[in-house]
Amino acid sequence: MPWRGVPVMAALATYKRPELARRCVESLRPHVDDVIVVEGVSPAFVARNRAIERVPDDAIVFLVDDDCYYDASLRLDRSLPFLTHAVGVIQVAQKPAGSTWLEPPDPGRIWSHPFHWLAGGFLFRRRTWLEVGMVPDEIQDDVAFTMAHYVRGYTNLSSTLSWGFHDAGTCEGGMFASEVFAASDVSRWGLSGKTYAKPWGQVAMGTDHIASTAHRQHDDERRRRFGDVQPWFEGEPCTLVSR
Repeated sequence: MPWRGVPVMAALATYKRPELARRCVESLRPHVDDVIVVEGVSPAFVARNRAIERVPDDAIVFLVDDDCYYDASLRLDRSLPFLTHAVGVIQVAQKPAGSTWLEPPDPGRIWSHPFHWLAGGFLFRRRTWLEVGMVPDEIQDDVAFTMAHYVRGYTNLSSTLSWGFHDAGTCEGGMFASEVFAASDVSRWGLSGKTYAKPWGQVAMGTDHIASTAHRQHDDERRRRFGDVQPWFEGEPCTLVSR
């Protein structure tokens, strides 16, 4: 499913969970041009970077977890216009795990936010992955990855125009059963929050604040790189998009 001639490639890191990985891959096939799977590689950031490095230089990457899967609610063709202006990272919204699957509380909306957790998946240009130094080695690699884009002037967007299923309760298995991440220090991005222990024993930071200096760095870099044009998507206001 090329987007304006640009290939869309899913990148999947998985670890000793073949059933989940198989479900994820099969659910992705109708939505992307190809799926690249790296299995059994540790630690997780190495596996993710190995998958992404196999993506063609001009491609758009859809980075997912192996405990995600997708159906007709995944509309990559409706989400990708954000990347017209080389916007760095967006998050495709998830359905949170639990006894029942819950649809996004505000479907059909797009909004900006400085950082994101991986959740349903990331979309980004492969070239920006190289620019920000690839996926980092730390427990909150997704937050650091999106903040690295943010401070370089990219706009990180969330979308409920498109979403998938994420079995978040399984996250203590899989890649987290491999060699663990390094500790997180998201304060270097201007983020702050209380630390808390993950179920598998690692300490992470609950991000609940971003310093004004990080916002200023983003605004200055965005103007330098993109001018005064908001690099959202085709000039549409990012909070007013609906199905």
